[in-house]
Amino acid sequence: MSTPPHPSPTHLILVPCHSIYTGPPHLPSHEVSLPSNWLLQPFQTGEQHTFIQHIQHSVSLLRQENSSSSNTAILIFSGGTTHPLSPHNLSEAHSYYNAALSLNLLSPNDLLAGSVLLESSALDSYQNLLHSILLFHQQTSIWPQRISIVGFAFKRARMEELHATALGLEGRVRVEGIDPGYMDSGSEEWDRERAERTREGERRGGWEAWRGDMRGVGRELRGKRDARDWGVGGWRDGEEERKEGKKRRVRERGLFGSEEERRRSGVRTKWVEYVSECPREDWARYEVLVREEILVEGVEQPWEKI
Repeated sequence: MSTPPHPSPTHLILVPCHSIYTGPPHLPSHEVSLPSNWLLQPFQTGEQHTFIQHIQHSVSLLRQENSSSSNTAILIFSGGTTHPLSPHNLSEAHSYYNAALSLNLLSPNDLLAGSVLLESSALDSYQNLLHSILLFHQQTSIWPQRISIVGFAFKRARMEELHATALGLEGRVRVEGIDPGYMDSGSEEWDRERAERTREGERRGGWEAWRGDMRGVGRELRGKRDARDWGVGGWRDGEEERKEGKKRRVRERGLFGSEEERRRSGVRTKWVEYVSECPREDWARYEVLVREEILVEGVEQPWEKI
């Protein structure tokens, strides 16, 4: 009697990363949560514990989904190289994977088998979602039917309502939200003032910013990507000098690794260009022209047809 073929994965479990774990992949598990092993911004004090919870819950979902002989889910850690002190140009995504190894939640076999993937180019939450569905398709040749996002609960509306709508994924995106302890009134870590600051920051810098610029192509949101873009790849030098004697450098941020990937996906994209206004010292020596690949608006993308 022949064995029925295994069904293709249809469920994307997505973890939008928020920091870079700098510890080695085989650090003792009790040391993973030490703040010295994370590149935390001042406003992220103590949040490494929440990042670990995101990792733990996402792996738990993966194991539940793939507990039978049919592997119907893929877990993707998503996040680029967003910090100048990132060791060896380590991305957020790869660092979360290293943390999962140290926590004995994953093994290298999970990566080799394709049940765990690392998306290492996204620079904001919209790109976390877009780049991850593209990677899912590159791995499986199909588009995810449902998407579970394991991240902050206070960003649920941004992900489920704004990003899902902008990408034509309404009804297929669900946030499994886990907030820091300081936002939980029943926790010993409860900090009303900090929780209110966090929610207000999300309302102004998250919800309102994205509601007014659903694809993130305007000055404010693209500027945030520039400030986070510390990856070493994607640069090429311009040929001519620009104003004030500055040489032009071109920063390319594409959605695909090759023209063949782009063609096979069926995704309709275009390239846009702008001169970056990012005040970073390493960019200020040049006139930085950013070339960014974005989706063509007003056309149905292939994942909307399933």
